Amino acid sequence: MKTKVAIRGFMVMVLTFCIASAVQAADFSGTTSGIFDSAVGPVTMVTTGQGANYLTWGDPDGFGTGPSALTFTGMAFSGIYETEFKFGAIDYFNGTIVSGTGADAVDLLATLTFIDPSGVIQDFNVTFQLINTPNTGAPMDQADTVLLSNAYDPTAFFTVGGID
Repeated sequence: MKTKVAIRGFMVMVLTFCIASAVQAADFSGTTSGIFDSAVGPVTMVTTGQGANYLTWGDPDGFGTGPSALTFTGMAFSGIYETEFKFGAIDYFNGTIVSGTGADAVDLLATLTFIDPSGVIQDFNVTFQLINTPNTGAPMDQADTVLLSNAYDPTAFFTVGGID
């Protein structure tokens, strides 16, 4: 039995972090890259792009929309201590797929490479829960969802003057 998953357009998440320091404000800058890895789902799950900056999941089986997809776009970043900064964006496309072929979760392995201060590299593993819904009932009941699965504790990126 085929079950459609609703198309609800595109969603963009902007990923941010905050670097805190007890020392006087100073600039930092760098670049970001990331790949999707370790997708999990039923044995009938269909994916492409693991190990790349995009992931597709689900068999579109002629529905005409293509599979659901996430794309991570890393970016150059800069900021001041104790302020949030953007380090990447995630685009989400909600495709129409055959029931049982979707992924349930995937990890985004992001790497922040600092240029200033130089030599600092920070890796993060961000897990996304992928909720694929059957196309039954009202349109809102058909909407798929991408959720951050884990809580994140503050992370020290580097030490300045002996302070993380």
